[in-house]
Amino acid sequence: MPVSGQYTYDTAFRLAGVGKHALRCLMLLALSALLTGCGGGGGGGTSGDGTGVSGIVLRAENNAVVVGATINVGGKQGTTGNDGSFSLSNVNSAATTATLTPPSPGKPRTLTLSLTPKVINNLGNIYTSDTGYTASATGTVVAPISGTQQPVGNATVTIAGTQVKTQTTGAFQIDNLPIGLGADLNTAIGVITAPNFDPKPIFTQYVFATGINSLGTLVLGAPVGTTPPTAPYTITGTVTVKGAATAGVAVLISNASGQQLGAANTDINGNYSFWVVAGTYTIEASYGTSTGSVTAVLKSPDMPITASTIAL
Repeated sequence: MPVSGQYTYDTAFRLAGVGKHALRCLMLLALSALLTGCGGGGGGGTSGDGTGVSGIVLRAENNAVVVGATINVGGKQGTTGNDGSFSLSNVNSAATTATLTPPSPGKPRTLTLSLTPKVINNLGNIYTSDTGYTASATGTVVAPISGTQQPVGNATVTIAGTQVKTQTTGAFQIDNLPIGLGADLNTAIGVITAPNFDPKPIFTQYVFATGINSLGTLVLGAPVGTTPPTAPYTITGTVTVKGAATAGVAVLISNASGQQLGAANTDINGNYSFWVVAGTYTIEASYGTSTGSVTAVLKSPDMPITASTIAL
């Protein structure tokens, strides 16, 4: 096992849910739209859009691989192989949950998903529990920007197979996690990913129990690219009311999946700002009975943009 904090090639393969056995399956995907053998195949179900889902299923109590577990995402079903891995192809990216059914004595589990379309979404190590899923994890994701730790919004936090997006404050909470998670403190329980950032493995220093388990502040590396922005925002904009800049206008930002990530109020000059990672966003403003919205596309966190003015 790797020492805590080290990101070895072995850790990387496990986080990606890819071993030698699973790699052979991924190569077969190029030859066949249906998976057979090699850690389980994609079964029947609803029509997909070319999205893939993979991972490795482990027992929270002892980190042992779980063979013969079934996982269903949007009607596509597969079974874990001898290395605990699975890979599903042509999943519908609109699926927001997955069901995992391990052999006895493991308890069934529902996972929350936020899938990226038309790529293979690696859920990493997915843990089952013989006890239950009443643990929660909280934390805040930040990155060093111009010498300070800046909250990172819209990063994807995956813990034990469940995914959530961070708020613009960098905060997140994941519920319904397995009791006993973190039994092997040298193995990552999850990963943080965000466009233009290197993946950040998540380690814990204690075994998860029922209730809130705080992971504290989780620091990403600096953005991959050119010089990071000096301003504490990646998207800024202005709202006018009847042609005039107005303070106190409520502004919301949502990602491409429609998930609201944060809120702000305009300042005396009608300006607002948010710090989020690369992506497509909808920014909505409301003042009294007047509402308006614009779309903003951020290509990189080191290239801040100004959204179109919202005129109410």
